Amino acid sequence: MTTKQNRVILNEAQRSEESLQKAKYFNFTTLQIHDGADF
Repeated sequence: MTTKQNRVILNEAQRSEESLQKAKYFNFTTLQIHDGADF
């Protein structure tokens, strides 16, 4: 495997990690909104 291929794989991993974080945050905030609506 070349260094260039490694970098591409790392970039992909970082990007998916970022979107995971965003999804977690989004789910967390929407849950809070729904919880607030219950009261």
